[in-house]
Amino acid sequence: MPLGAQIIRFAGDTTVAWRAFRRSDTAPWVAICDSLRLTSQGDTWEELMQTCAEMVQVLLRDIYEEGDLARFLSERGWRPLVEIPAHSTDAVSFDIPMNVAIQRNGPSGFSQPAVQ
Repeated sequence: MPLGAQIIRFAGDTTVAWRAFRRSDTAPWVAICDSLRLTSQGDTWEELMQTCAEMVQVLLRDIYEEGDLARFLSERGWRPLVEIPAHSTDAVSFDIPMNVAIQRNGPSGFSQPAVQ
């Protein structure tokens, strides 16, 4: 998060759902977020979680800088708890909770409850 960034938090259910899996104990972790159309990868669970969080930040910052954040949030029913700065030069960071469900059999089937 940039120093001095305004943190944007949201009302309601803004949890971003990811599905995570790995093909073997030595393979990297892969996570898919269908709702945001993102895919992430990490050699360790910690690296995967960090990469997923960074990808959501980059996506939301890009949408913010393009001036489409209000539309994007509205389409998902997300409401910011603070006014979002009007200028794309302002540093912002987004506080979005993630829910990651581990899948045992790759991207097609869940077999374990969500892990946060």
